[in-house]
Amino acid sequence: MLIVMTAMVIIMGTVATSLTHIMRGDVKMTQYSIMSTQGRLATRYFGADVRKASEIQSNGSANFTLQIPLEGGGTESVEYLYTPGDSRLVRTKGGFSRLLLDGIQSL
Repeated sequence: MLIVMTAMVIIMGTVATSLTHIMRGDVKMTQYSIMSTQGRLATRYFGADVRKASEIQSNGSANFTLQIPLEGGGTESVEYLYTPGDSRLVRTKGGFSRLLLDGIQSL
């Protein structure tokens, strides 16, 4: 009986350890997926804006504005702002702000 109980404790310990590692891996995969999605989105917006831009204006070390020509004449401003305190990169176009990257350390 003692041998069976010892074997059960070893098996339960192994199962518990395995489940813990699996759950940690799942959390890391979820975080990686979010990071990957944010990176692709930020790259897509930034690349499209830079290709269309006719002018770039620096508003400081963590803020710049792109001037994008409109088809009917005139230009539209697109602003990119990095806030080190919040670790966020935000894109503002037409008064609408969109969080592109979150949790970044520096640009």
